Amino acid sequence: MKKHQFISLVLGFIVILASCGKTDDQEKENHSKKETEVHQKTKTNKETDSEKQSSEASKQKENQKQDNQDSTEDQKQETQKNTPLSDEEIKKEVAMMLLSPQLKKQFINGRQLLEGQYPGTWGVEQGKPYEVILEANEYRLSDGRSMPPIYGGPEGMRYFEASPPSGSFATIVGVSREYVCIIATQSAINNYEEALNSGTSQQFRVQDLKQNITNQAEINQVMNKITLGNNEFLKPKRIDE
Repeated sequence: MKKHQFISLVLGFIVILASCGKTDDQEKENHSKKETEVHQKTKTNKETDSEKQSSEASKQKENQKQDNQDSTEDQKQETQKNTPLSDEEIKKEVAMMLLSPQLKKQFINGRQLLEGQYPGTWGVEQGKPYEVILEANEYRLSDGRSMPPIYGGPEGMRYFEASPPSGSFATIVGVSREYVCIIATQSAINNYEEALNSGTSQQFRVQDLKQNITNQAEINQVMNKITLGNNEFLKPKRIDE
């Protein structure tokens, strides 16, 4: 009987030890799993932070690049703004203006220059202006003639007297990087705004002309008709006789 009890006690002790060992193994496994999860979470957070820092650095670099490009473009535009127009730039702006559908009929236009003729008047017959056909093979811009200064115009604008005349008035053309204008007058001009408000003049934004007058072949053809410089006034010439 005592032997049987002893064996039971031994078996019970073995079961308890086995149970404790299993519990310890489970706790170790859980602890190891928890450490792995913490390590993985820490690693993921570090990778996320690294990616975020890399993305921010890349974004800052891109922004700096864009800022540098904007600054360079601004400097380029400012330099161009302060640089006088070349003869070719002047001719191009005037050519686009002459090709504009908004140009008033009282002025010689680009289409007439391409056709080589324009309607005009030649004296008076029976109390009325005698209408004739005049030659339009050249559009002359003269800046050497004695012309009083014009105040209040756009910055950097140069003024020319255009010929041949298209009526009983003088034609003044003004050109700058931002605006080009054409003025009809029978007297000296002193104030730009007053001339524009007279109803016989027009002003065009160069940027609008570039957007709307896009036939480069026509622009080039009209440019070839324009002469620029210290030229003599071009008198009208009849071609219908």
